[in-house]
Amino acid sequence: MNTITGRKAFTIDEFCERHSISRGLYYKLKKQGKTPRITELGAKLIITEEDETAWRQTMAAESSTEKSVVA
Repeated sequence: MNTITGRKAFTIDEFCERHSISRGLYYKLKKQGKTPRITELGAKLIITEEDETAWRQTMAAESSTEKSVVA
Protein backbone atom coordinates (compact mmCIF):
# COMPACT_ATOMS: atom_id res chain seq x y z
CA MET A 1 0.00 0.00 0.00
CA ASN A 2 1.36 3.40 -0.98
CA THR A 3 1.68 6.10 1.65
CA ILE A 4 -0.18 9.17 0.40
CA THR A 5 -0.63 11.05 3.62
CA GLY A 6 0.58 14.60 3.94
CA ARG A 7 -0.49 15.39 0.38
CA LYS A 8 -2.76 18.30 -0.54
CA ALA A 9 -4.28 16.81 -3.71
CA PHE A 10 -5.05 13.32 -4.97
CA THR A 11 -5.88 11.50 -8.17
CA ILE A 12 -9.15 9.58 -8.29
CA ASP A 13 -7.24 6.33 -7.71
CA GLU A 14 -5.48 7.81 -4.67
CA PHE A 15 -8.79 9.15 -3.33
CA CYS A 16 -10.33 5.69 -3.69
CA GLU A 17 -7.37 4.11 -1.92
CA ARG A 18 -7.58 6.63 0.94
CA HIS A 19 -11.26 5.81 1.49
CA SER A 20 -11.05 2.08 0.78
CA ILE A 21 -13.55 2.23 -2.07
CA SER A 22 -13.31 0.74 -5.54
CA ARG A 23 -13.23 2.84 -8.70
CA GLY A 24 -16.55 1.17 -9.55
CA LEU A 25 -18.15 2.50 -6.37
CA TYR A 26 -16.58 5.91 -7.00
CA TYR A 27 -18.22 6.11 -10.44
CA LYS A 28 -21.52 4.83 -9.03
CA LEU A 29 -21.41 7.66 -6.46
CA LYS A 30 -20.42 10.09 -9.24
CA LYS A 31 -23.59 9.21 -11.18
CA GLN A 32 -25.55 10.05 -8.01
CA GLY A 33 -23.71 13.37 -7.63
CA LYS A 34 -22.04 12.17 -4.42
CA THR A 35 -18.33 12.54 -5.16
CA PRO A 36 -16.02 15.39 -4.25
CA ARG A 37 -15.47 18.24 -6.67
CA ILE A 38 -12.87 17.45 -9.33
CA THR A 39 -10.28 20.03 -10.38
CA GLU A 40 -8.70 19.76 -13.81
CA LEU A 41 -4.98 20.44 -13.70
CA GLY A 42 -3.91 20.26 -17.32
CA ALA A 43 -4.83 16.75 -18.42
CA LYS A 44 -4.88 15.48 -14.83
CA LEU A 45 -7.99 15.27 -12.64
CA ILE A 46 -7.37 15.90 -8.94
CA ILE A 47 -9.34 16.11 -5.73
CA THR A 48 -7.98 18.70 -3.33
CA GLU A 49 -7.67 18.08 0.38
CA GLU A 50 -10.35 20.75 1.01
CA ASP A 51 -12.80 19.11 -1.41
CA GLU A 52 -12.09 15.71 0.16
CA THR A 53 -12.84 17.15 3.63
CA ALA A 54 -16.07 18.79 2.41
CA TRP A 55 -17.13 15.47 0.82
CA ARG A 56 -16.52 13.56 4.08
CA GLN A 57 -18.58 16.11 6.02
CA THR A 58 -21.42 15.89 3.50
CA MET A 59 -21.40 12.09 3.55
CA ALA A 60 -21.40 12.07 7.36
CA ALA A 61 -24.31 14.53 7.48
CA GLU A 62 -26.29 12.42 4.98
CA SER A 63 -25.58 9.31 7.01
CA SER A 64 -26.77 11.00 10.21
CA THR A 65 -29.93 12.25 8.49
CA GLU A 66 -30.71 8.78 7.10
CA LYS A 67 -30.24 7.18 10.51
CA SER A 68 -32.55 9.68 12.24
CA VAL A 69 -35.25 9.13 9.59
CA VAL A 70 -35.11 5.35 10.12
CA ALA A 71 -35.10 5.60 13.93
